[in-house]
Amino acid sequence: MNICWLQGRQWWREQEEPWQILACCKEIVAAMRNAEGVTKHVSQFPVHQDGSCNGLQHYAALGRDERGAESVSLRPLDAPQDVYGDVTQIVEEQRREDAENGVEIAKILEGFVQRKVIKQSVMTTVYGVTLYGAILQIKRQLKDLEDFPKQHIQQAAVYLARSTLSSIGKIFTSSRAIQEWFNSVSIFTRINS
Repeated sequence: MNICWLQGRQWWREQEEPWQILACCKEIVAAMRNAEGVTKHVSQFPVHQDGSCNGLQHYAALGRDERGAESVSLRPLDAPQDVYGDVTQIVEEQRREDAENGVEIAKILEGFVQRKVIKQSVMTTVYGVTLYGAILQIKRQLKDLEDFPKQHIQQAAVYLARSTLSSIGKIFTSSRAIQEWFNSVSIFTRINS
């Protein structure tokens, strides 16, 4: 039996994404008609999903950066990776080492080096976030932590911003060099056009 999708009630046309709904319906029918059974149907239906820090994915791919590619789930692994968690772990290791060496703000930050505190700074690195911008982002996050001592927010934000930006460079070894190259090409093009 052939189905004419342009006849009948055409309920799919009233949906928010009508062509995606229609494509999905056609794929379901194809799966149900598979002679070997639904589970044997090889779907060609595109699945939309968010990337894992897309900008850093591009830099990792451009630089053939294996460690960075792994951190943003570009390499085939059993489980999705978490670049924000990876950076948080490196920042925490540095904080712990600094605390052992007597750095006071590192001691104060014990228990406060959290993924949500540094996530925005990691995410905006590819857009050229400056140290100043990262400090402002981290300050906002620290202010939202109820039990963080408010008198240390500025000093802690500076410490975490520096540590976060340097930690990204430890994971993505080529991204900073590529960014600088893009910037120099941009400047050259602007000057010579």
